[in-house]
Amino acid sequence: MFRRSLAAVAAATALLMGGCESTGYGQGALWPAAPGPGAPTPGAPQPVGFSWRSDGPSATRGTLRVRLADGRQFEGPYIQPTTLRDVWFDEPRCGWRGCWDGDRMAWAMHYSGRLISVLKDRKGESMQCRFELAYPQEGPAGGGIGRCTLSTGERIEGAVLNGE
Repeated sequence: MFRRSLAAVAAATALLMGGCESTGYGQGALWPAAPGPGAPTPGAPQPVGFSWRSDGPSATRGTLRVRLADGRQFEGPYIQPTTLRDVWFDEPRCGWRGCWDGDRMAWAMHYSGRLISVLKDRKGESMQCRFELAYPQEGPAGGGIGRCTLSTGERIEGAVLNGE
């Protein structure tokens, strides 16, 4: 009986939260690749726009899109690596299953605080992005700062992600 009730609650929660994706935006500045010997000094940095969408209620997975001022568009999945860590309680605790003495182990999700993504455009160019998240449990919705490197040698500096 208890297992059926727990399964029903889990299924209802999944249905309710399944459509609860989060979205956001961001900006940065594209710096040209370093010039070769004798090449003219590159121009000023160009603005870059970011947008992202989570996979449902997930704070750890989704899709990142980047649009450059010259019209190039990149898209790809992002992930925030996570691990399960064991946590020891040194004092008595109480939970939904009752109370227990100290020295009991439980599992807790550990968010890395880093968001990583590899994006591609239609011509086969690629971009690697890395962000440090302000509030890792919220994913990019909590904000973050980072940088991206394009396969052409160009780089995006001062990239900022925000939630809506």
